[in-house]
Amino acid sequence: MRGLLGQLAGLAMILAAVLGACHRQLTYLIVVRNAGKEIAADISVGFPKFSFEFGSAGPGIGRSYLDPTAPIPKSLTVRWTSETMGSLRSEVRIVPEPPPGFSGFLCIEIKDTIASAYLAPRTIEGCEAPRSYPPAHPPLPLPLPLPLPQ
Repeated sequence: MRGLLGQLAGLAMILAAVLGACHRQLTYLIVVRNAGKEIAADISVGFPKFSFEFGSAGPGIGRSYLDPTAPIPKSLTVRWTSETMGSLRSEVRIVPEPPPGFSGFLCIEIKDTIASAYLAPRTIEGCEAPRSYPPAHPPLPLPLPLPLPQ
């Protein structure tokens, strides 16, 4: 019986190590929102170690990318296509620059022929929150990993 318990304990330690290595804390989400008057098609965002095509978004519609592994850059490139203006490209500086340990939203807003980017705190409002960092109220807690069965 003791040998079986030892094997189970060893297996549990290996499982805990694997699960712990796979679990990474959520740092930020990228949200692209079309604040313009027409459909923004072929939306893509790029910065060092990150590139993603978000597809299309109608007026007032947003698209998101969950937890990129690349650090938040100081600037990025946004590309999209407009029915009336054709292919558009905007080099965007993120204001404010990401503070150390930032956890929240990288919000990118496309409005007709220009794009802007800003950081928003990890709150229920997300990119709809007032544009200020640090937040006036504490951030929401992140979900904790599930405890291992004992």
